[in-house]
Amino acid sequence: MYKHYFKIALRNFLKSPVFSLINISGLVLGVTASIIIFLFVRNELTVDHFHKNADHIFLMYKERVTPNGIQPTYDTWVPLLQLMKEEFPEVVSGSRLIEEDNMVIEVGNEHYHQQVTYVDTEFFEVFTFPLSKGDQGEALKGQNTAIISQGLSKKFFGDGDPLGREINLGFETTYVVEGVLADYPANSTLRPELVVQIQSHPRYARFEKNWGNSFLSTYIQLDQQASAEALMDKFPGLIQKIWDQETQRRTNFKLLPLEDSYATLVGNIQDAYILLGIGFGLVLIASFNFMNLSTAKAMERAKEVGVRKVMGAFRKQLMGQFLIETVTLVLLAMIIAAVVAKLILPLVNQRYALSLEIDLVNAWTILGLLSFTAVLGLLSGAYPAFFISRYKILNTLAGAFTGQRTSAGLRDALVVIQFAIAVVMITGAILVHDQLNFMKRSDMGFQQEDMIVVPLDTDDFPVEEEAIARIKTFRDEISQYSAILSVSSSTHIPTQWTGSNLFVRPEGYEGNPLRMRFTYHDAEFFATYGIPLATGEGFQPEGNGNQRKSVVLNEAAVRAFGWDSAEGKRITIGDFKLDVVGVVRDFNFESLQEEVAPILHFHRTPSNSIHNYLTLRIKKANHKDVIYFLKE
Repeated sequence: MYKHYFKIALRNFLKSPVFSLINISGLVLGVTASIIIFLFVRNELTVDHFHKNADHIFLMYKERVTPNGIQPTYDTWVPLLQLMKEEFPEVVSGSRLIEEDNMVIEVGNEHYHQQVTYVDTEFFEVFTFPLSKGDQGEALKGQNTAIISQGLSKKFFGDGDPLGREINLGFETTYVVEGVLADYPANSTLRPELVVQIQSHPRYARFEKNWGNSFLSTYIQLDQQASAEALMDKFPGLIQKIWDQETQRRTNFKLLPLEDSYATLVGNIQDAYILLGIGFGLVLIASFNFMNLSTAKAMERAKEVGVRKVMGAFRKQLMGQFLIETVTLVLLAMIIAAVVAKLILPLVNQRYALSLEIDLVNAWTILGLLSFTAVLGLLSGAYPAFFISRYKILNTLAGAFTGQRTSAGLRDALVVIQFAIAVVMITGAILVHDQLNFMKRSDMGFQQEDMIVVPLDTDDFPVEEEAIARIKTFRDEISQYSAILSVSSSTHIPTQWTGSNLFVRPEGYEGNPLRMRFTYHDAEFFATYGIPLATGEGFQPEGNGNQRKSVVLNEAAVRAFGWDSAEGKRITIGDFKLDVVGVVRDFNFESLQEEVAPILHFHRTPSNSIHNYLTLRIKKANHKDVIYFLKE
């Protein structure tokens, strides 16, 4: 019987191929887009969920209480983890973490630039990063041992066995590879590739007992029965053991759940939910369109129902026929949509720098597609199955049946809902388009076009003095090139601003010191980036006066100090007093979503300090020439 139903379904498909293709293609398009959106949303909402102990892992951070409000910061101190273990039995394990970017790795005679992750030996107990090679229980237990990813294993050693091989970091320390990481999910906030002991970090020994400098992340794992809220209630007592009363008043400790760290520090979880709504909207539009067309087509088959009833067909048979036909079309559309999504995912990943995957043989994927097929198939086939099949024989043969009003009302309702959803989505698209245009056209407060940034680091050379000399020579030579209008060196550049902060007391201010960002750069920085001075002369070229005792503020810093004017004012940092030699206009060094924060600009010349970036402002239409010159 069911074989007969499928034959009739195929015959009806071939009888109206254009209609069938239009109906199926609309559903395929909507479902394909929805599948990709749902994959992205799932990726965003399940970041770090793969860790076995994810529910009990927390990132420790501090809140600085300032006159401008509470500032959360996520860098902590070297001795914090050990003190947490000693003071609180709820803390069963933990690991500190330092990520150093662009470190020089020597493997034989080859040099590579690679991010290095410094961790405690308990890192692999807290986080679920299994090894494909090596002993998981002994990972990093040996001195100067390293764990590398499969990608680095291939990059460093080819197809050879990496275990027991040596690598050198920063021209100083040699490590022996004792393990290779297995592949882990792409939606992980921690993405280690080369992992070594934190005790081997160059700054570790100097700050092992220091509570004045915070530069690492501290993760703790709580006991299964422990409460994060109850533990945070005990933190004031811990703070009293560390600092004086003044520091205690402006410092709080907090815990951030690992599963919330991505939404808090990196992504925007609201975007994921907005996209989820868009995905459901696309599915509804495609489904309603399919249902509407299927219902309209079913009206043409009323006479067929009458003839089949004359031939002895029962109503249950007619209902089954209509439902199977609809479910077959929906199933075909689902299969095509899944295959198309699989084929275009690499393009989507490449275009948007994602790592989305769909496993068509995964049980949950198959179950999801079949469930959607069943629901949509039953809804789409419900009208012809339950209403047309009950018409009386004489009425259907004579064409005098009363289902037209019901059908028209159903189709009208579906069309109205389609248009309502479409209007909402189109309005949202217009708003997003306007927002993107706003971002493109907004004045960030600095020169953006005709700029080339060259990353610099003295760690790229075995001897720092040699690095300083060679980089200075490079700067001097490139400054003579006719296509270069201006050259500047700095520790930060707009849009690449790290969390460097310090405490400052402005002249005439009696409250707690203010925590502010700072940066170092040469005297050409403001001119190179086209950032105008509001007042003052700013920094002078190298050799003109002692500028190590001066500072330039941005307008946000002046407002934070409560000054009407910065002329002739001084600030105090620790025991050092600095003269304010200028105020620059505010510029957006981060996203437009972020309010411009106060910044202190300190002067460093190329001859006494090498910075992280060299910025070149070039003449228009000379981009290719400059890039060729840099490569040479």
